[in-house]
Amino acid sequence: MNKSELYTYIDANADRFTAVSDAIWEYAELSLQEYRSADCYEKALKDAGFAVTRGLAGIDTAVIGTFGSGHPVIGILGEYIGRIYDEVKQRPLYIEDKK
Repeated sequence: MNKSELYTYIDANADRFTAVSDAIWEYAELSLQEYRSADCYEKALKDAGFAVTRGLAGIDTAVIGTFGSGHPVIGILGEYIGRIYDEVKQRPLYIEDKK
């Protein structure tokens, strides 16, 4: 797949990618308890033709998707910190008075 074909694929599937992103944002699960998010990723990967393995290094919510063989090998690590940050930044600042 060349760069032009890749861009076409991404554009054609933008709604699907956005739906996965929006769903995970709404789940707002705690660390190592992202079961709904992991299920969502697993389904999206399987729907796209990936072979999916759950659990890595003893982490139940880790999801591995593989497709094809050989090169290139691409890895993506997803972290769920955005929603937590959004919640925390709304808290008032506490300033300690050192008198």
